[in-house]
Amino acid sequence: MPWKAWHEGHVSDLESLGGLFRVGDPLVAKDASDTYYLESPVLQDSNDKLDQNATEVLVRRINGVARVAEQGFRPVHLSGRYTAPDGTMNVLAIAGTAESRSRAWGSWAAVRGIGVPAPMPPPKGSRYVRLAEQEADVADVLRVLGQPDPLDWYEIQGGGDSGARNRRRAASSGPGLDHKGGHRPAHGLG
Repeated sequence: MPWKAWHEGHVSDLESLGGLFRVGDPLVAKDASDTYYLESPVLQDSNDKLDQNATEVLVRRINGVARVAEQGFRPVHLSGRYTAPDGTMNVLAIAGTAESRSRAWGSWAAVRGIGVPAPMPPPKGSRYVRLAEQEADVADVLRVLGQPDPLDWYEIQGGGDSGARNRRRAASSGPGLDHKGGHRPAHGLG
């Protein structure tokens, strides 16, 4: 059994993750007390210890997938509680924030024939995470979309690279001048 990393967030966001990652690896599920957790072999290092860095990367990826798949999704965060493969609970201190939101939704059931429910399609979430493991561009998009902070155009445009920093400097250097002192069009494109 792999490590479990317990999540906190708005119930609708946790439910979205539970739907997107209800089977496969990574798995997002809830326990008997309705608390959501992430489970994956990726959470542990080669010595079967918790790999906090890999856990944070995976949480960003699943948050990124959910932002792509679900309008209005806001990233969830780690609670600081982890369950080891042997069942022991580990707690790490993590600073957090509080937020209040509500969400309304309807439900429906597809029926095939008389009284025979149609099978649920497989969840998309695990496919996107596997793709991010193979494609650096996908991993970068999910990293940006999965961040807990509000999305920033410069982060999206440059992923935090020096090009993005240069564009920020250019945008804040005043009308008509770029960050090197040269001229740029008044509309800021160029």
